[in-house]
Amino acid sequence: MRNRLEALGLSNLLSYHYDAQSVLYSTLDEVPASQREKFKVYITSANEFLANLSFFMPHNEQTLIVSDTLSGDGYNVVSPTADETEILAKFEPFFHETCGDDNQIRLTQRETMVLQLVVEGLINKEIADRLNISINTVLTHRKNISAKLGIKSVSGLSVYAIMNGIVSPK
Repeated sequence: MRNRLEALGLSNLLSYHYDAQSVLYSTLDEVPASQREKFKVYITSANEFLANLSFFMPHNEQTLIVSDTLSGDGYNVVSPTADETEILAKFEPFFHETCGDDNQIRLTQRETMVLQLVVEGLINKEIADRLNISINTVLTHRKNISAKLGIKSVSGLSVYAIMNGIVSPK
């Protein structure tokens, strides 16, 4: 976070929409070592993320980076100037649609099929034809996949699909 006011605003937004309790720290060093593993979501600045890669990388699926300069590929990133709807969309995977493993995001069966076909290199029309759905439905599924995963590029989606066993590396 760039400042305490941003952190308080985000904390208020989360408590209002998700009934979430927030604990605010300026740096990872301020978090007691015994408490570092207990949080469902870690919200941090790009600088703090980069300064503590050894902590945040194993917690990548639980980490949201507030940055207007860092790319979102492979990371959950939200701009500090994003509107409320965009911010809440970034938090949706953290508070909904999780299965037994709190770190695993659940895609619907159809979203998983669309993701597999995207990774295979099919374009939207080909996916629509293969699944007997409209192109608009394909676009909606792709938008939902990107929102849930926080990944927009095909290469990022491919890495996610391989790392989560959705597709096999060739």
